[in-house]
Amino acid sequence: MPQPVGSAAVLGGSLAGLLHARVLAEAGWRVTLVERDRRPAKAEFAGGVPQARQAHLLMPSGLNAIERLLPGTTALLAGEGAQHLGLPTDIRWLTPAGWLDTFSSRHSIVCFTRPLIDWALRHQVLSHPGIETRDGVEAVGLTVAGPRIAGVRCRERGSSDRSETVLAAEVVVDATGRTSRTPHWLNDLGFDVPEESVVDGGVSYATGLFRRAEDLPVGRALYLQPRPGHNPRFGVLLPVEGGRWMVTIGGMRGFTAPTDPEGFLAFTRELRAPDLHEVLKGLEPVGPIHGFRPPPSRRRHYERLAGLPEGLLVVGDAACTFNPMYGQGMSVAARSALVLRGLLSAGGRGARGSGVATSAAGRAVGLPVPTRRVQRAVFRAAETAWQMASSEDLRYETTVGGRRGPLLRFQHAYLDRVLSAARSNRVAQSAFVDTLSLTAPPTRLFAPGVLWQAVVHGGARGRRVEP
Repeated sequence: MPQPVGSAAVLGGSLAGLLHARVLAEAGWRVTLVERDRRPAKAEFAGGVPQARQAHLLMPSGLNAIERLLPGTTALLAGEGAQHLGLPTDIRWLTPAGWLDTFSSRHSIVCFTRPLIDWALRHQVLSHPGIETRDGVEAVGLTVAGPRIAGVRCRERGSSDRSETVLAAEVVVDATGRTSRTPHWLNDLGFDVPEESVVDGGVSYATGLFRRAEDLPVGRALYLQPRPGHNPRFGVLLPVEGGRWMVTIGGMRGFTAPTDPEGFLAFTRELRAPDLHEVLKGLEPVGPIHGFRPPPSRRRHYERLAGLPEGLLVVGDAACTFNPMYGQGMSVAARSALVLRGLLSAGGRGARGSGVATSAAGRAVGLPVPTRRVQRAVFRAAETAWQMASSEDLRYETTVGGRRGPLLRFQHAYLDRVLSAARSNRVAQSAFVDTLSLTAPPTRLFAPGVLWQAVVHGGARGRRVEP
């Protein structure tokens, strides 16, 4: 086995941490994956992931990114029962503008439970000989040597011995999720902390698993979106592995879904259409219903920090979290890992302007590209998803934070016309789905053909919109 180019510590063993660990290992780094919880060897629910029992899916861009990083993952998931759905042809979809008349699909999404995707990725990632795992170990701080990262302070979780050890590392990747402590650690070390953008839609939801005995009357999944200003409740029914349906219901601030079976079913009567209620009342539950109230959407602007310690990267939910209602988080984390691989491949160790220093022994130390450059690329990988999610949340008067103004009102008005046209027009629908699936930038919605459809056919006149 060739000599490793350096040592890296990746904090967090979920999707973002696993993918970034694999990228570093394939680039020749000796990687230690530090995970505070003890992960199960099988696809089963584990602690440490509050949203683990809620609905999860991969958008096309995320699925493509994972397949490029870990060839064979798509087949592995399918072999374990993950469900591929044509987007949008397999989905009975009530948009804010009304029911979508779907055309042929160029994209697909994959639906699964959280234990399955975590197991599949660990199976793929941890087979690499350059990755060592340390489960049950909690990162409690960072160490630096001047302007560079030097390691991670760790201790055994749950041990009566509170002593710490230092894991030496030239690169530290924080993939610890929404509860990331990196801003506090930077402050303790005398570094600047990142500014934050926060949008709080107050969303909450509840999810239950049900036995999948029969197919739906139309399509293979059901998605009832909320309608701002009219009905802030939503409902989703997705097929997952094990012959089960996963049903998620919820709402924006003030509309909390119950977790008792009777209340759960009753809540579905208040959705914009009766379809989910009619299906749900005939289903057999598989286990209890679990509620979840995610923290606000939060973007930590590490890309703006000129003094970020060289060798420290913050990725996934630790850098940017979204309203989970839009199903983008996993896909953005996968895109971020793909971006890192591209930068490492193109960087060239010792290149001019790189993040490489030389040790006392004359060995190159650090990434082949400056940390700030990588952090900016991570920021860009999340930009489209952040803009879409925060913009949609700001349609609700109860949302706290964010910026409202004439530009946002114009965006909402134009997108309303695009979505109205997309109900029955192939050109507009294709652009809408491409953007939603993160396979095209938002500028796709302003292409001449889409603009024409939005202006000519996107008005509400003559179109019935469900309440």
